[in-house]
Amino acid sequence: RNAGVRVVLGTDSAASNADLSLLDEARHIRAHVAVRPADDDLLRMVTLDAAAALGLHEIIGSLDAGKFADIAAFSCGQPVENPVDALLTLPYRCVGTWVAGNRVI
Repeated sequence: RNAGVRVVLGTDSAASNADLSLLDEARHIRAHVAVRPADDDLLRMVTLDAAAALGLHEIIGSLDAGKFADIAAFSCGQPVENPVDALLTLPYRCVGTWVAGNRVI
């Protein structure tokens, strides 16, 4: 990334990630890479940077006016000070998912 290369996380096969969880991908990187990216960078790798790699960053990847609201909400089971750290360390439960602003789960 410091060299100007976009680094993203994603999954396209249950062969490498049985439940296709992007959070599990980020947790894996956090636990197994010698020079670990900052938690905010990991979040960006599965959101805005991933959308940019697909050429879709102008319509998805961040919560901005005019973009589709694709959102997943999680409960970590307790109040937290750093929500990104909590998602990457605590057990979590998805409590809702919205695609283009419409609730699907």
